[in-house]
Amino acid sequence: MEKVYRISLLYVFGISLIILVLLVMPYIREKKEQKPIDEYVEQDLSDSDNDIASQNAVPISNQDIIITENTKLSYIDTYINGSIKTTDATLPSEMVGIDRNALNTLLDRELQEQDEVNQLKRLYEYRILRFSSSEIVIERIYQSEKADYFYLGIVDDCVVVFCEDKETIYLNTGIPAQELPDAICMEIQQFKLIQSIEELFDFLEAYTS
Repeated sequence: MEKVYRISLLYVFGISLIILVLLVMPYIREKKEQKPIDEYVEQDLSDSDNDIASQNAVPISNQDIIITENTKLSYIDTYINGSIKTTDATLPSEMVGIDRNALNTLLDRELQEQDEVNQLKRLYEYRILRFSSSEIVIERIYQSEKADYFYLGIVDDCVVVFCEDKETIYLNTGIPAQELPDAICMEIQQFKLIQSIEELFDFLEAYTS
């Protein structure tokens, strides 16, 4: 009888233990899967920091680029007849150490205060086509036809500058032919060759009162 009683107790205890385990397991599983509150707080703070950093981030633009002594400078000259000429140039000292905004200001001033050569070629506009610390490309737009060389001739007793075809008038100088030395006047009567815009300017400067 006593043996049967012990078996019953063991059976009841076993059944109770199983029931207890079944009741406790869902709670343990839920506790295990639940993140600590500190982890949530850390994640929220991390996301917040990322948002702030994103909002405060300054986009990289060529406004932050500075011209250095090693920057290469090129000009693209565009003329009304569609001619295009590209030349490499020495970087002027006033361009060193400035950004794109300052370069625009410099080019605007040069446009307003053109030298004689650009006045002859009727410089109309500057455009910055490329701007980086390694290279700058500037387009110069001229309201004249491209001419690699010119001819001086005489029309109505005045010196006229012709384009390469000796027919298209590039410039009326207003210089009376009779005011020129006889040797120069004879050369011009036979179309005197002028091999560059700079040479043309030198001639005009020498004989314009």
